[in-house]
Order: sequence, then C-alpha cells, then structure tokens
Amino acid sequence: MLLKLFAGGPQDAWDIEQVLAGGATDVVNDVEVHIDELPSAARELWARLRASH
Repeated sequence: MLLKLFAGGPQDAWDIEQVLAGGATDVVNDVEVHIDELPSAARELWARLRASH
C-alpha cells in the first residue's frame, strides 16, 4: 500500500480505493503508522482516498 501511495498513479489510486472499500482495517492501521515517512503528494493522496471511504 505504501508503494502504491508513493507511486501515486491513477491505477495505484484505484487499487487503494478497492482495498479501502473492502474494509481492510489492518492495512489502514499499518499505513497510518508509516504515512509520515512518505512524500507530501503521497500523504495528500492518502487523505483524499480516506476521506472518500
């Protein structure tokens, strides 16, 4: 998931949306632990995708 956020392409965003739609709380928790280690664009993408789910 972190690599998908780092890459940040449209397919990556779609893939992340699918995981979030599935309710993968363990994955969300793991991302939250490490999100500050990613570039700002990745953090913004995460915030946007989380807000939509």
